[in-house]
Amino acid sequence: MQKNKFANNEQGMALIAVLLVLVVLTLLGMTIMGLAASNVKMTSGERNYQSTYYIAEAGLTAKLNEITSKVGLIYETTGEAGFFDAIEEFVGITIYDELFDRSFGHQPEAIVEISDTANTITPFSKGYTITSTGKIDNKSRTVQASLTINWKPRSSIKLPPDTVLFTVSELEMQLSNTQIQLDGNIVANGPIKATGNHRPPTEKLIENANLGADIPNFPVFTIPLSAENWTADTLLLEEDKAFNRIIVSQDQTLTIDVGNRNRSILVDTLELGTNGKINIVGSGKLAIYAKNIQMASGTVINVGGDINQLYLYLEGHGNELNNGMIYGSIFAKNANLILGNSRGIQGHVINLEGGIDFSSDSNVAKLIFAPNAEIFAKYSITGTIIGRTFKTTGNDHQIVFKAANIDYEHSPFFIDDGVFDPTNLELMTVGPIREVSDW
Repeated sequence: MQKNKFANNEQGMALIAVLLVLVVLTLLGMTIMGLAASNVKMTSGERNYQSTYYIAEAGLTAKLNEITSKVGLIYETTGEAGFFDAIEEFVGITIYDELFDRSFGHQPEAIVEISDTANTITPFSKGYTITSTGKIDNKSRTVQASLTINWKPRSSIKLPPDTVLFTVSELEMQLSNTQIQLDGNIVANGPIKATGNHRPPTEKLIENANLGADIPNFPVFTIPLSAENWTADTLLLEEDKAFNRIIVSQDQTLTIDVGNRNRSILVDTLELGTNGKINIVGSGKLAIYAKNIQMASGTVINVGGDINQLYLYLEGHGNELNNGMIYGSIFAKNANLILGNSRGIQGHVINLEGGIDFSSDSNVAKLIFAPNAEIFAKYSITGTIIGRTFKTTGNDHQIVFKAANIDYEHSPFFIDDGVFDPTNLELMTVGPIREVSDW
């Protein structure tokens, strides 16, 4: 039987094998190329997505820097109404694209909008929201931050350098048994009458100075009809709040937690019973705007003792303030205040219409601004004093006139003495930057 001559013929098998390998490699290569292209596309999209956050953040920061560079000059050259009118010019939309170089064929941009915040309840302040959207190609992300613009009440008294006592009218000192230590000059718009063995050196006395002493406006604030009473032991301030009454009962301690932000309370009546106390915790500062404050004996507001942490704005007479201790500064409209180491206000004192009296020695250097008050010194006092008149008797005590070295960042009031540095005035408060959009 004849064998098939082609049965064992293997010619051409190598070609077939090579072709099969080439097909497999081609398919594998095409798959890898497809995966690589897809990965490049995903990486590009992820890169753009991540970039848009930083673009948005950069746009918001650029807007804040723009406002920061101008707000000090606006404060310096305007009054309260003009200040906020000028700030309103920042409200609206700004597109920043010149901040960024083109990236992979696309031009990044940040669209920044400033809008009013309607729920601002505190006087001397206005709230805004800054929204910034970063864009590149078809990707975008949005961030937001709160912005509060603050007006700090001020008086433009251009006092001579190193003034430690200034009176709008006359100044009278009987110094037979009273010693005066001067760390500066005594200035009066009227005559200066200084008699006794301890009369200050003539070169330290400047009379008939004829300087203006403009008086700032007291803040106007309204307690909402919906405001309720507060009687609990702890008050957490995550935002500014208004109350009808805050009542601290006898021997009770109210702890107010301001967190790490400056907060404000508006209240019609703040009432502390005998030995009642208010403790302020947190790293922020607290401003209390009160129509009335009632303090019984043994009461303390701000038991921590940091006078830089508390500002009081008092519209009423405030006679009962003198029953307790207040570790903070006060801006009063028409209060009769008693000062001393053992009671009363321990910080700076601004009193637009009422009187100032000293119940005991007061040796903490402070600013006393009472341009309509007759200040009568019967005890040792330390600080810078501005009043309508100043009188002291011949009693055996010591008066130390010493510049208070006011840190205006921690003061509810600013005296423009011609040396202006807006960076210390806390004219702006910015909240944390948070993202508000999802991919």
